[in-house]
Amino acid sequence: MDIKWLTVPKGQLTFDAEGNDNNDSPYFSRHIHWPGGVSGITIGRGYDLGQQNDPSSDFDFIELSQPLNNWLVELKGMSGLDAKNRYKSADSSISDYEITRKQQYDLFVITYNRLEADVKSICQKPNTIRVYHPNPNTTPEQAWNDIPEKIKEVLVDLRYRGDYTPHARSLIQRHAYSGDLSSFGQVLSNRTQWSNVPQDRFLRRVRFYEN
Repeated sequence: MDIKWLTVPKGQLTFDAEGNDNNDSPYFSRHIHWPGGVSGITIGRGYDLGQQNDPSSDFDFIELSQPLNNWLVELKGMSGLDAKNRYKSADSSISDYEITRKQQYDLFVITYNRLEADVKSICQKPNTIRVYHPNPNTTPEQAWNDIPEKIKEVLVDLRYRGDYTPHARSLIQRHAYSGDLSSFGQVLSNRTQWSNVPQDRFLRRVRFYEN
């Protein structure tokens, strides 16, 4: 299969952190998996059914076949132990089903664009601008444009894993708006500020940012 589908137009940090393409690995992402905690059943690089409102349209877009298509659609909004139990009870026609690299790519692009839009919405909120932007009277569009692309990619990765919290924004949002790459990097690489983040994800973010 064509490895070009393992390179995404934006969000490579997140794509690489959300699984791998080794089908002997427990982190192989083209089978269904349950990441644990409050996650829903996930397919591809972070397409979490627990967070989806209308997965059927996404699956139709990528031409996902049966029986996996209907099985996954039924799990929309399901998370935590309910998702874990459904994952464990899946028969082999579901658990062994392997989506293609292109299907995984397309699902990731869909998800990434949605979460990037959510981050943009947060960054454009009047209250966020008022509290953290050096010019509290700036326009929402300008506030978003003020953030360097590398910082935006980190913000989306934070949102992807649920780390872009109000507390996180209190640490980094001011540096994001001001384009202060050095200060943003200092916070990002301070392990004590991200104790709830898995070590691998923390290190990936730091390496990406410092590269």
